[in-house]
Amino acid sequence: MLLIVSYCVAAHACYIGSKIAVSLYALQLGASQTTIGWLAAFYASTPLVLGVFSGRVADRYGARWPLIGGAFGVCLGMLIGVFADGLLSLFAIAVVYWRTAQSSL
Repeated sequence: MLLIVSYCVAAHACYIGSKIAVSLYALQLGASQTTIGWLAAFYASTPLVLGVFSGRVADRYGARWPLIGGAFGVCLGMLIGVFADGLLSLFAIAVVYWRTAQSSL
């Protein structure tokens, strides 16, 4: 149980930290306020669209598989963040991290 709680805390910290880091990096790249608003919206819109599907998967297969999927989502999001070199990759990070938000709850 301690391992699961530790993972959820770490995943949520990565999720919240990425929202701040992505916004600041977009500012550094010279993005407009509108673009940064769209980045913030992508963090919220993807869970909105895929939330019902994610809930059905959790109900059908249990909490283990969404947590494993969330772990892969965090790893993928962090790897994209390491190799990010433009605004398009920042949008990819915002879309990938939806799984982290869903699995942490």
